[in-house]
Amino acid sequence: MKLSISIATLLILQGLPAFAQCPVSDGEVVQMLSGSEAFERLSATALTKGEFETTEQFEARKAQAGGTTNEPLLIETIFDNENVKYDADNGRFIVVTYAWDNVGYDWRTALAGGKEHGIETGYRGQHGIVVEQDTQIGKTYTASNSYGASTEVTEVIETTYAIYDRDSKEFSSTDWNSEFEHEHSVTPGSSVTIGAPAVSVFVPIERAKEIKGKLNAGVYVLPKGPRVIKGQGSFSATMRNPYDKDLQYRTIVADMLCAVITDGSGTVLKTVSTKY
Repeated sequence: MKLSISIATLLILQGLPAFAQCPVSDGEVVQMLSGSEAFERLSATALTKGEFETTEQFEARKAQAGGTTNEPLLIETIFDNENVKYDADNGRFIVVTYAWDNVGYDWRTALAGGKEHGIETGYRGQHGIVVEQDTQIGKTYTASNSYGASTEVTEVIETTYAIYDRDSKEFSSTDWNSEFEHEHSVTPGSSVTIGAPAVSVFVPIERAKEIKGKLNAGVYVLPKGPRVIKGQGSFSATMRNPYDKDLQYRTIVADMLCAVITDGSGTVLKTVSTKY
Protein backbone atom coordinates (compact mmCIF):
# COMPACT_ATOMS: atom_id res chain seq x y z
CA MET A 1 0.00 0.00 0.00
CA LYS A 2 2.88 2.37 0.68
CA LEU A 3 3.99 1.88 -2.91
CA SER A 4 0.51 2.70 -4.15
CA ILE A 5 0.35 5.91 -2.14
CA SER A 6 3.76 7.08 -3.24
CA ILE A 7 2.93 6.53 -6.91
CA ALA A 8 -0.31 8.50 -6.68
CA THR A 9 1.38 11.27 -4.71
CA LEU A 10 4.27 11.48 -7.17
CA LEU A 11 1.90 11.76 -10.12
CA ILE A 12 -0.02 14.55 -8.44
CA LEU A 13 3.14 16.46 -7.59
CA GLN A 14 4.25 16.17 -11.20
CA GLY A 15 0.96 17.61 -12.38
CA LEU A 16 -0.09 14.36 -14.04
CA PRO A 17 -3.50 12.76 -13.58
CA ALA A 18 -3.40 10.30 -10.69
CA PHE A 19 -5.16 7.69 -12.84
CA ALA A 20 -2.26 7.53 -15.31
CA GLN A 21 -0.71 4.42 -13.77
CA CYS A 22 -1.88 1.17 -12.17
CA PRO A 23 -0.52 0.80 -8.61
CA VAL A 24 0.41 -2.90 -8.99
CA SER A 25 2.14 -5.23 -11.42
CA ASP A 26 1.75 -8.88 -12.41
CA GLY A 27 2.97 -11.27 -9.72
CA GLU A 28 2.22 -9.07 -6.72
CA VAL A 29 -0.15 -10.30 -4.02
CA VAL A 30 -3.08 -8.02 -3.21
CA GLN A 31 -6.00 -7.86 -0.80
CA MET A 32 -9.34 -6.47 -1.88
CA LEU A 33 -12.05 -4.56 -0.07
CA SER A 34 -15.68 -5.37 -0.72
CA GLY A 35 -17.78 -2.58 -2.18
CA SER A 36 -19.62 -2.14 1.13
CA GLU A 37 -16.36 -1.99 3.10
CA ALA A 38 -14.94 0.64 0.76
CA PHE A 39 -18.15 2.66 0.89
CA GLU A 40 -18.22 2.66 4.68
CA ARG A 41 -14.55 3.62 4.90
CA LEU A 42 -15.03 6.54 2.55
CA SER A 43 -18.29 7.59 4.20
CA ALA A 44 -16.41 8.00 7.48
CA THR A 45 -14.08 10.53 5.88
CA ALA A 46 -16.60 12.29 3.66
CA LEU A 47 -17.10 14.96 6.31
CA THR A 48 -17.80 18.68 6.05
CA LYS A 49 -15.35 21.22 7.43
CA GLY A 50 -16.89 23.29 10.22
CA GLU A 51 -17.00 27.08 9.97
CA PHE A 52 -14.88 27.50 13.09
CA GLU A 53 -12.65 24.49 12.43
CA THR A 54 -9.11 24.88 11.15
CA THR A 55 -7.89 22.75 8.27
CA GLU A 56 -5.52 20.96 10.63
CA GLN A 57 -8.37 20.14 13.01
CA PHE A 58 -10.56 19.01 10.11
CA GLU A 59 -7.89 16.67 8.72
CA ALA A 60 -7.29 15.24 12.20
CA ARG A 61 -11.01 14.59 12.62
CA LYS A 62 -11.16 12.82 9.25
CA ALA A 63 -8.17 10.67 10.13
CA GLN A 64 -9.74 9.72 13.46
CA ALA A 65 -13.01 8.85 11.72
CA GLY A 66 -11.49 6.39 9.29
CA GLY A 67 -8.14 7.34 7.82
CA THR A 68 -7.17 9.37 4.79
CA THR A 69 -8.91 9.15 1.44
CA ASN A 70 -6.10 10.15 -0.90
CA GLU A 71 -4.85 6.60 -1.34
CA PRO A 72 -5.87 4.10 -4.02
CA LEU A 73 -8.30 1.40 -2.94
CA LEU A 74 -8.65 -2.03 -4.54
CA ILE A 75 -12.33 -2.96 -4.61
CA GLU A 76 -13.50 -6.46 -5.46
CA THR A 77 -15.92 -6.81 -8.36
CA ILE A 78 -18.66 -9.32 -9.10
CA PHE A 79 -16.72 -11.91 -11.08
CA ASP A 80 -18.25 -14.54 -13.38
CA ASN A 81 -15.87 -17.41 -14.19
CA GLU A 82 -18.27 -18.61 -16.87
CA ASN A 83 -16.81 -15.84 -19.02
CA VAL A 84 -13.30 -17.32 -18.83
CA LYS A 85 -11.99 -19.84 -21.39
CA TYR A 86 -8.57 -21.47 -21.61
CA ASP A 87 -6.70 -21.34 -24.92
CA ALA A 88 -4.40 -24.36 -24.63
CA ASP A 89 -2.77 -23.68 -28.02
CA ASN A 90 -1.41 -20.39 -26.70
CA GLY A 91 -1.13 -21.12 -22.95
CA ARG A 92 -3.53 -18.45 -21.78
CA PHE A 93 -6.94 -17.71 -20.34
CA ILE A 94 -9.20 -15.57 -22.47
CA VAL A 95 -11.15 -13.37 -20.06
CA VAL A 96 -14.10 -11.46 -21.45
CA THR A 97 -14.38 -7.99 -19.88
CA TYR A 98 -17.97 -8.90 -19.01
CA ALA A 99 -16.49 -11.35 -16.48
CA TRP A 100 -15.81 -8.50 -14.04
CA ASP A 101 -18.14 -5.81 -15.40
CA ASN A 102 -21.53 -7.46 -15.75
CA VAL A 103 -24.28 -5.79 -13.68
CA GLY A 104 -26.54 -2.92 -14.74
CA TYR A 105 -27.14 0.21 -12.65
CA ASP A 106 -29.69 3.03 -12.62
CA TRP A 107 -27.11 5.83 -12.76
CA ARG A 108 -29.62 8.68 -12.95
CA THR A 109 -31.39 7.61 -9.77
CA ALA A 110 -28.18 6.64 -8.00
CA LEU A 111 -26.46 9.97 -8.72
CA ALA A 112 -29.45 12.26 -8.14
CA GLY A 113 -27.85 13.40 -4.89
CA GLY A 114 -24.67 14.43 -6.69
CA LYS A 115 -26.07 17.64 -8.20
CA GLU A 116 -24.79 19.74 -5.30
CA HIS A 117 -21.30 18.44 -6.11
CA GLY A 118 -21.56 19.19 -9.82
CA ILE A 119 -22.39 15.61 -10.75
CA GLU A 120 -25.46 15.47 -12.95
CA THR A 121 -25.37 12.49 -15.24
CA GLY A 122 -27.47 12.54 -18.39
CA TYR A 123 -28.68 9.91 -20.81
CA ARG A 124 -25.21 9.22 -22.14
CA GLY A 125 -23.20 6.25 -20.93
CA GLN A 126 -21.18 6.29 -17.75
CA HIS A 127 -17.67 5.12 -17.02
CA GLY A 128 -18.34 3.06 -13.94
CA ILE A 129 -18.87 -0.44 -12.60
CA VAL A 130 -21.10 -2.29 -10.14
CA VAL A 131 -18.97 -4.06 -7.53
CA GLU A 132 -21.41 -5.59 -5.04
CA GLN A 133 -25.10 -6.37 -4.71
CA ASP A 134 -26.89 -7.45 -1.55
CA THR A 135 -30.49 -8.65 -1.43
CA GLN A 136 -32.50 -8.99 1.78
CA ILE A 137 -35.87 -10.72 1.70
CA GLY A 138 -38.54 -9.24 3.97
CA LYS A 139 -42.09 -10.19 4.84
CA THR A 140 -44.71 -11.54 2.42
CA TYR A 141 -48.30 -10.33 2.18
CA THR A 142 -51.35 -10.94 -0.01
CA ALA A 143 -52.31 -8.22 -2.48
CA SER A 144 -55.05 -7.97 -5.12
CA ASN A 145 -55.73 -5.79 -8.14
CA SER A 146 -58.88 -4.03 -9.34
CA TYR A 147 -60.00 -7.18 -11.18
CA GLY A 148 -60.03 -9.21 -8.00
CA ALA A 149 -56.95 -11.27 -8.79
CA SER A 150 -54.64 -11.79 -5.84
CA THR A 151 -51.04 -12.84 -5.37
CA GLU A 152 -48.41 -13.13 -2.69
CA VAL A 153 -46.07 -10.12 -2.67
CA THR A 154 -42.60 -10.25 -1.15
CA GLU A 155 -40.80 -7.20 0.20
CA VAL A 156 -37.18 -6.94 -0.92
CA ILE A 157 -34.38 -4.55 -0.01
CA GLU A 158 -31.72 -4.51 -2.72
CA THR A 159 -28.51 -2.59 -2.01
CA THR A 160 -26.12 -2.09 -4.91
CA TYR A 161 -22.60 -0.68 -4.65
CA ALA A 162 -20.95 0.89 -7.67
CA ILE A 163 -18.03 3.07 -8.71
CA TYR A 164 -18.70 6.20 -10.78
CA ASP A 165 -15.80 7.82 -12.62
CA ARG A 166 -17.43 10.17 -15.14
CA ASP A 167 -19.94 10.34 -17.98
CA SER A 168 -18.70 8.94 -21.26
CA LYS A 169 -18.69 10.92 -24.48
CA GLU A 170 -20.75 8.26 -26.22
CA PHE A 171 -23.45 5.96 -24.88
CA SER A 172 -21.70 2.87 -26.26
CA SER A 173 -18.24 3.70 -24.91
CA THR A 174 -16.41 0.85 -23.19
CA ASP A 175 -14.33 1.16 -20.06
CA TRP A 176 -11.50 -1.32 -20.61
CA ASN A 177 -8.73 -1.76 -23.12
CA SER A 178 -9.20 -5.18 -24.74
CA GLU A 179 -7.01 -7.25 -27.04
CA PHE A 180 -9.82 -9.03 -28.87
CA GLU A 181 -12.97 -7.52 -30.27
CA HIS A 182 -16.53 -8.77 -30.44
CA GLU A 183 -17.15 -12.14 -32.16
CA HIS A 184 -13.61 -12.61 -33.48
CA SER A 185 -11.54 -15.76 -33.17
CA VAL A 186 -8.71 -15.31 -30.67
CA THR A 187 -6.06 -16.39 -33.18
CA PRO A 188 -6.23 -17.84 -36.70
CA GLY A 189 -6.98 -21.53 -36.39
CA SER A 190 -7.71 -21.39 -32.66
CA SER A 191 -10.70 -23.31 -31.36
CA VAL A 192 -11.42 -20.58 -28.80
CA THR A 193 -13.81 -17.85 -29.90
CA ILE A 194 -15.24 -14.93 -27.99
CA GLY A 195 -18.51 -13.07 -28.02
CA ALA A 196 -17.37 -9.81 -26.45
CA PRO A 197 -14.19 -7.74 -25.90
CA ALA A 198 -11.62 -9.79 -23.99
CA VAL A 199 -8.05 -9.88 -22.67
CA SER A 200 -5.50 -12.68 -22.54
CA VAL A 201 -3.99 -13.90 -19.27
CA PHE A 202 -0.94 -16.08 -19.84
CA VAL A 203 -0.81 -19.04 -17.45
CA PRO A 204 0.97 -22.40 -18.02
CA ILE A 205 -1.38 -25.33 -18.58
CA GLU A 206 -0.66 -27.15 -15.30
CA ARG A 207 -1.25 -24.06 -13.18
CA ALA A 208 -4.27 -23.17 -15.28
CA LYS A 209 -5.84 -26.50 -14.31
CA GLU A 210 -5.41 -25.60 -10.62
CA ILE A 211 -6.91 -22.12 -10.78
CA LYS A 212 -9.62 -22.68 -13.42
CA GLY A 213 -12.90 -21.40 -11.93
CA LYS A 214 -11.09 -19.52 -9.14
CA LEU A 215 -10.15 -16.32 -10.93
CA ASN A 216 -11.25 -13.06 -9.36
CA ALA A 217 -10.98 -9.37 -10.17
CA GLY A 218 -10.96 -5.95 -8.57
CA VAL A 219 -10.71 -2.33 -9.60
CA TYR A 220 -8.14 0.11 -8.27
CA VAL A 221 -9.71 3.52 -7.67
CA LEU A 222 -8.60 6.91 -6.41
CA PRO A 223 -11.49 8.63 -4.55
CA LYS A 224 -12.40 12.16 -5.60
CA GLY A 225 -15.06 14.82 -5.16
CA PRO A 226 -17.77 13.91 -2.65
CA ARG A 227 -16.31 10.39 -2.44
CA VAL A 228 -19.71 8.79 -1.81
CA ILE A 229 -23.29 9.41 -2.92
CA LYS A 230 -26.42 7.69 -1.61
CA GLY A 231 -29.50 7.20 -3.76
CA GLN A 232 -32.84 5.45 -3.42
CA GLY A 233 -35.47 4.09 -5.77
CA SER A 234 -38.36 1.67 -5.68
CA PHE A 235 -40.25 -0.89 -7.71
CA SER A 236 -43.91 -1.67 -7.05
CA ALA A 237 -45.14 -5.23 -7.32
CA THR A 238 -47.15 -6.44 -10.29
CA MET A 239 -48.97 -9.69 -10.91
CA ARG A 240 -46.13 -10.92 -13.11
CA ASN A 241 -43.37 -9.62 -10.83
CA PRO A 242 -44.75 -9.83 -7.26
CA TYR A 243 -41.95 -8.03 -5.45
CA ASP A 244 -42.01 -4.69 -3.67
CA LYS A 245 -38.43 -3.51 -4.01
CA ASP A 246 -36.67 -0.89 -1.95
CA LEU A 247 -33.66 -0.06 -4.13
CA GLN A 248 -30.68 1.38 -2.29
CA TYR A 249 -27.82 2.80 -4.37
CA ARG A 250 -24.36 3.32 -2.85
CA THR A 251 -21.96 4.98 -5.26
CA ILE A 252 -18.25 5.58 -4.76
CA VAL A 253 -16.99 8.57 -6.75
CA ALA A 254 -13.45 7.89 -7.91
CA ASP A 255 -11.04 7.72 -10.82
CA MET A 256 -10.79 4.11 -11.98
CA LEU A 257 -7.08 3.37 -12.35
CA CYS A 258 -7.19 -0.20 -13.69
CA ALA A 259 -8.80 -3.59 -13.34
CA VAL A 260 -6.79 -6.37 -11.69
CA ILE A 261 -7.33 -10.07 -12.44
CA THR A 262 -6.05 -12.46 -9.76
CA ASP A 263 -5.86 -16.16 -9.06
CA GLY A 264 -7.56 -17.76 -6.07
CA SER A 265 -4.83 -16.64 -3.65
CA GLY A 266 -4.74 -12.96 -4.61
CA THR A 267 -1.72 -13.09 -6.92
CA VAL A 268 -2.05 -10.60 -9.76
CA LEU A 269 -2.19 -12.32 -13.16
CA LYS A 270 -3.12 -9.32 -15.29
CA THR A 271 -3.79 -5.60 -15.03
CA VAL A 272 -6.14 -3.95 -17.52
CA SER A 273 -6.01 -0.23 -18.17
CA THR A 274 -9.04 1.97 -18.76
CA LYS A 275 -9.86 2.86 -22.36
CA TYR A 276 -10.90 6.48 -21.88
